[in-house]
Amino acid sequence: MRKLNFKSYFKLHFKPHFKSTFAHEKTSFKLGLLLKLTLLVILMLSTATISAKEKSNNEANNEKANRAKSPKLLPIYAPEGLGAGGYDPVAYFKAKKPIKGKDQFVYRWEGVKWKFSSKQNLTAFKGNPLAYYPQYGGHCAYGVAGDYLVKGDPLAWTVLEGKLYLNYDKSVRRKWLRDTAGFLKRSEVNWPGL
Repeated sequence: MRKLNFKSYFKLHFKPHFKSTFAHEKTSFKLGLLLKLTLLVILMLSTATISAKEKSNNEANNEKANRAKSPKLLPIYAPEGLGAGGYDPVAYFKAKKPIKGKDQFVYRWEGVKWKFSSKQNLTAFKGNPLAYYPQYGGHCAYGVAGDYLVKGDPLAWTVLEGKLYLNYDKSVRRKWLRDTAGFLKRSEVNWPGL
């Protein structure tokens, strides 16, 4: 039988345990550090995300407040990018009929091209677009009353109380004209949500 002194006994029974414990603690330390760094990065990203969301919410709230101050213009029905289907919106008021706009009299407003039959009409629109702009973005006034966005036909028009309204077609216009006050009341309620 071999005699073990304290040093041999320690090496045999305790040293492997201390090495594995130390290695385990070293690994635990690295994992703990990695975990803390990961949490720090997540915290920083979430703070940046929250800040971006708050900024976005603030911008949205400012935009809503600005919209509340002015009439809702968008969305504008603009087939082929042309407001009022390429007809001169001022002509409905001055000539009392739809007149096709000309390529030499074009003005971009609210992201849409508007054509005019004369330089005078173009100048009048530039001076006060809201006075000539088709209500509900040129969508059918009858459709808006029914809570729908439907195309407006520039040939199915009405100027009522100084405002231009378009309808889907002439038969829908006839229906709309039977109760303009009632349809307009419903349209004004529905339009902001469309």
